[in-house]
This record gives sequence, structure tokens and C-alpha cells, in this order.
Amino acid sequence: MKSIYRFIQITFCFIAFSCNNPTEKNSPTTQTTTETKQDSSSAPTADVKTIKVNIDSSYNNLSHLIAGYPINYYQPQWDKTFIDSFNKNVNQKMASIENSRLSKIKSWNENNIKSNGANDTNFVFYPFSGGDFIHMAWLYPNANEYFMIAREYVGDIPNLFAKDSAYTSQYLKDIEYVLRDIYNKSYFITKNMSADTKHNTKVNGMLPLILWGAVRTGHDISQVSFGKIDDEGNFTAVNNHEKSNIVQVILWNKKLNKQQKVTYFCCDLANDELVSHPGNMIFMEKSIGANCNTFIKSASYLLHYGSFTTIRDFVLSKSNYLVQDDTGIPYKHFNNEQWKVSVFGVYEKPVRDFSDNLYQEDLDSAYKTPSYLGDLNFSLGYHWGSKKQNQIVAKKN
Repeated sequence: MKSIYRFIQITFCFIAFSCNNPTEKNSPTTQTTTETKQDSSSAPTADVKTIKVNIDSSYNNLSHLIAGYPINYYQPQWDKTFIDSFNKNVNQKMASIENSRLSKIKSWNENNIKSNGANDTNFVFYPFSGGDFIHMAWLYPNANEYFMIAREYVGDIPNLFAKDSAYTSQYLKDIEYVLRDIYNKSYFITKNMSADTKHNTKVNGMLPLILWGAVRTGHDISQVSFGKIDDEGNFTAVNNHEKSNIVQVILWNKKLNKQQKVTYFCCDLANDELVSHPGNMIFMEKSIGANCNTFIKSASYLLHYGSFTTIRDFVLSKSNYLVQDDTGIPYKHFNNEQWKVSVFGVYEKPVRDFSDNLYQEDLDSAYKTPSYLGDLNFSLGYHWGSKKQNQIVAKKN
């Protein structure tokens, strides 16, 4: 089995890349990172530090393929012209949203984290996430671990290296179609996601979208592990996604030269469902770190309802630093003794898909106080059409 090697020195980076047999799913390779440090004396000496990083070449190549990056191996029967066109299209769309949205989100939150004294490497919790890894990773790029929860199935990437040209081309078209709302609006529309991943496309769950986002944020794929959470809250490994309600992914961040872990948990967060499946809450309690950084957006206002109080209280108890829009935890739950709250952008009534009863007068009033810290130069959330977006930053005292 061949290996992937990366040699990193202070002044330059040279990458030698070789590919395993791509038809073998889950075939790990070893990436060796060698760091050389030289002192300022005339006789050069070197400190060599070697880090061995396992890379799953199959998942890594598949993830790069669906993310629009050239790979080292193409099946001879594939439509290479179509794939080149797909790559160009994806890269154009990514350049657009990086310029108009993602880079601005990153800069905005970096400033807020610094001003709030929050640690940007803390555990990140993203309830009601769908497969939206990309916005979370741009918001919290330095985190050591990410935890995503949503109702959608885990899914998997099919072994496209064993598929013919028609199947592979259609799968790439389907990935782009499923991601249309992320590109255009910044969030997944629930009814579209349900139809797309169950009926309309070959994309069968959130893992392909998470791995797409991981590659687009500068990661290689080290390991993918499927599991099941039992009634005692224990993770049990299973051998495929069809038996799984959770997947754990180990990523290698090529920009930061460090590992990052991503967990995606398929779980209904309604009160009655958490009671019916007690192991889910036990697992979350022991897996989601205290004093974490939390992200909530485009969450259908579920945390406003009495049927989601358990997860609402859980988020408040676990979070140290929280970025959300008005679809997250209602403003009234952030009392002044426990939280410092800042508001940004423009607060307006919920979009027409949601009830006017969800309008928060106290949040509107906060925009007329010193809590208001300025406008937003990016669009993120339901008001993408008018770009009259709001964001709330809450830091626990």
C-alpha cells in the first residue's frame, strides 16, 4: 500500500502525493509531517519533529471529487470534460460566497471572540445543523472539536470509483443541487433537504455534505467511524451508515497542522423524543463539553416552543459563548446577571413562512440600547432576500 507524505519546513512546503487503489473503501494511508527548525548560528543544526497522520485515501479522494477539486485518479470511462466543468462551477460558487459571506463571518466573529475573552479553540456545539459544516468551520476555524445535531440521516458517499460515468456525473450534479440553498441562502431548507436526501437525488444523508464542507475548508479526511447510541448513552461502532445514527470524523487541518474531530448525531431534539430515547440525552451530556462555543442559525424557531425546552435549557447550561440569530433561543432567556448580550444587524419580523407571534418585542427594544453594536456586512439566515439580518452574541458572565 502506497502512502501520502507531506514535508513541512519553515521556509517552504513540498507535497508528494500518491494514491491508493481508490476502489477500496476505507483504506488508510499515513501522512508524515516533518518540521525542521534551524537556529541562527553559522553552523546550521536542525530539530526534526515528525508527526504521523493517518489519511483515509478513499474517503479523502471521494470528498475532494465531490468538492470540486482535481484528484490523482479518474476512472477512464468517466466524463472528464463534465468533471472539469463541475470543478470550475463549484470553485466559482465558492469564490463568490467566500468573498460575500464566509470571509466576513470569520472576521466578524474573530473580533467578537477577542472582545468577549472567549477561547476560539473550545468545543463547538451546533444544534439543528443539518449538514452545514462549512459555516460552522468558518465561524470557529480553530476549534478542536465540533458536534452537530439534526434529524436528517447520516448517509454516506457511494464508492464512485466503482461506478460508471453516468452514475458519477449524476452524483456530482446531485451534490450541487442539494447544496443550492447553502450557496444561495446560507442554510438548508428543511423540506428541500428531506425530499432531496430521501427521494430526489442520490445523496442519502448529511455525511457527504459534511465531508464536502471539510474539504472546502482545507481539511483532509483521516477517519470515518459509524456508530449507534444505545439507551445507556454508549457509542457502539457499526460497519455501515444504514445501521448508524451517528458518525464521527477525524480531520487533518492542513492550514493549522492539527487534528479536529467532527461528530454528526442524527437525533430528534423535541422533548418527547428525548424522553423516548433516554440514551441520546445521556450521550450528549457526556460528549458536549462544558463552556463550549455554540452556533445556532435558521433553526425554524423551534427553541421558542414549549416542546423544545429540554434542548433549550441544555444549550444555555453548556454554552459559554453563543452566536445565533433570532430563530434560536428567545432573547428573554438571557438574563443580565448571567449573560452579556450584544446584538448586530437589523431585527425584523420573521419571514412569511413563520408566525408573526414569534416576533420578540424585547429583542427589538435591545436594538435601541447600548447592546446594539452595529450593522452586519454579510447575509446569514432567513432574511437573505432583504439582507436585513440579525445576529445575537451572548457571553456567559
